[in-house]
Amino acid sequence: MDKGNPATISIDTNGSQGAIIEGMVPLICIFCKYVEYIEFDLDLHLYQNHRIDLVKLPIGKGSLETRINYAIEEGRRVGINLRNLNKEAKHKLGFEYIIS
Repeated sequence: MDKGNPATISIDTNGSQGAIIEGMVPLICIFCKYVEYIEFDLDLHLYQNHRIDLVKLPIGKGSLETRINYAIEEGRRVGINLRNLNKEAKHKLGFEYIIS
């Protein structure tokens, strides 16, 4: 993990760990525990890793772009709620690295 640049975070993307930066609203992938702070990067993650999952979302008919936007907004809601949890609760949910 590069401590010199807090925007550069090493994250295990296999769904076992995530990194949270205190004071910032994380965007959480709703299909795994991937954590991102840049919407475009979460968009790419969703497209590259979860296309099939996106198709299965219960939102009716819609393009892949609509489904990605839905997943990003849900991930933002999860991130806002996660931000309100204490460090112990975040740890229990699998977010191992809390950066202050």
